[in-house]
Amino acid sequence: MLEKSPFDLLDFLKQRRRWFHGLWLTALKRDLKLRTRTLLLIVLSFWSLLPVWAVLGLLNFFLYLPYPRTLFMMAIQCAYQGAFMWAYLWGAIFNFSPRRQGWLTYILYVAFTVALIPLWGLMEGCGILYAFLTRPGGFYVVKKELSSMEEIQKQTRLANLKKTKAAKVSDSHPHSHPHNQAASAFPSFTARHCRLDSFMSDNDRSNNGSGAPEPELELPELPVVSSRSEQSALSCFGGDDNDNATKHGSEEANGGEG
Repeated sequence: MLEKSPFDLLDFLKQRRRWFHGLWLTALKRDLKLRTRTLLLIVLSFWSLLPVWAVLGLLNFFLYLPYPRTLFMMAIQCAYQGAFMWAYLWGAIFNFSPRRQGWLTYILYVAFTVALIPLWGLMEGCGILYAFLTRPGGFYVVKKELSSMEEIQKQTRLANLKKTKAAKVSDSHPHSHPHNQAASAFPSFTARHCRLDSFMSDNDRSNNGSGAPEPELELPELPVVSSRSEQSALSCFGGDDNDNATKHGSEEANGGEG
């Protein structure tokens, strides 16, 4: 539930007493205009009669009590009971969630909340009666958390926080690994190297156990490099071997011209 309820009946009664006294203090506050407090005074007047309504409702349920059914009395009764049922129905629809409990459980919770409205009415009446008979010693805070529940919720929050931080770090540094940096800097070289490794591994699998000598891999001849820009670009990747190949290519080119 989004709003957690009290755990026992005594906490429920103390909570209702705090609401009842606080709302009456607000409704009787003369600093506010009367037209601002009128609707609250009417609601609290009906709420104050809730113990009488609960007792009469139970007696009428078990015993038939004849009373004059005038149009005015029926209108008041329907309005009061309708508002009471609407409050509990709306509270159940808002507090329970079909995403967390599933649609079947959600519908059952709402249906049982409406079906048990006579019981909730009796408990509400007991709360108002408790407010009339006792005086609060201060602002009573209803405890809505258990120690075990608090520890479980704390550990869950810490675990979720660690997962969120790890996901943010991995998303913000996708190329932090050295292999990823090399692959992003030299994509063509990495692709050729992977193809060469796969070719050699295929030859090893084909000659495994056959006793046949492995075929020599023929490398393509290096092209003749004539310009200095091409020589410098090739020297960045090849090192000394590329320099020797460049010299050999230049000698062959000079011999051909001679």
